[in-house]
Amino acid sequence: MDLKLLKLKSTILWLRLSGKIRRQDHPVELPLRPLGTRAVLIIFPLTANEFHTAIKMLYTFLERLDHQRRVVLLIAQDNYRPDLPFSHQIIQFDPEHLIELKLQGIFDLVIDLNRGFNWPVARFVSGITAPYKAGFSSELADVFYNLQYVSPSGATPERDYEFFQTLMDPS
Repeated sequence: MDLKLLKLKSTILWLRLSGKIRRQDHPVELPLRPLGTRAVLIIFPLTANEFHTAIKMLYTFLERLDHQRRVVLLIAQDNYRPDLPFSHQIIQFDPEHLIELKLQGIFDLVIDLNRGFNWPVARFVSGITAPYKAGFSSELADVFYNLQYVSPSGATPERDYEFFQTLMDPS
């Protein structure tokens, strides 16, 4: 077994035993209509390629969302540009210090768009109180997300991000 993975698993075990994080094991029943989310937190991918794909895929979708919803976008400092075309609140973050970020308000839905498991992002998500926490499926995802998307083999990022759009608005 990889030494980094073993260290990560032991850290997660210690955090679970100490009560700092807990498994997202409560059952989630999804209605046939939109989730009715009034406040959504979207964590954009950390890698530049996936970040640009997510921007391209979600731009029109996010701009047509009604403005009665509070949408907060978390974007890594390396990917942030002041000319990003979103009218929603944007918060820049340093991935190494993400756990120190304090957000105002409560969210109905947290979406992590990182296709691979990312420890700082997952730890940050575990500290947010939200009924729905969505992310990509991985070996450690059940600890952090109660909605997991299993990406079909050979699927493009564009197809993967469409799933998260349907969580907010299936039309």
